[in-house]
Amino acid sequence: MRVADAQMWHKDTIFKRARELPAQTFVQPDNGLTRQVYEMGWQNWKAKGQPQHQADVRIILTSRPHTETKKKPSVGRVHQGFVWEMFATTCDEQGLNAVDALSIYFGRGGFETTLHHEDEELATRKWCSHQTPGQTLSVLIKQMTWNLQTAMGWKMQGEQVRECLWSPAQTS
Repeated sequence: MRVADAQMWHKDTIFKRARELPAQTFVQPDNGLTRQVYEMGWQNWKAKGQPQHQADVRIILTSRPHTETKKKPSVGRVHQGFVWEMFATTCDEQGLNAVDALSIYFGRGGFETTLHHEDEELATRKWCSHQTPGQTLSVLIKQMTWNLQTAMGWKMQGEQVRECLWSPAQTS
């Protein structure tokens, strides 16, 4: 998950430490944006004002050049000409490396974009019945129509379905 908790960013040494670590490269599949990825290790994350809510999480930090000098990025923090973003996971490095974690995160975002297009094109939010069962049936018919259109479109274009790229298995 992306970390928006301001208290996790208060550590001034986080940027310095990240630059001392080896970086991996992640290229976002939907737009080609390249990020440098840093494995920051495990930290105890406590909910602000609720110390009983806490978890040990692995922090992943990414950086990319900040190209829009007059505009603040919609996510992340700008520091010394770079946009920094922080992600957290409870999976260890052997089970899920940092690049794979980002691949899953941004793959999830791509899927939500597809669902958003479905909602826009089919207007599933428009009411066509004053009864709940009728409205439910209408939404199901629209979703089935969308699925059929998508499946037929893929067959006609002959394109491969996008897949999540995983790292090769590590043998010990």
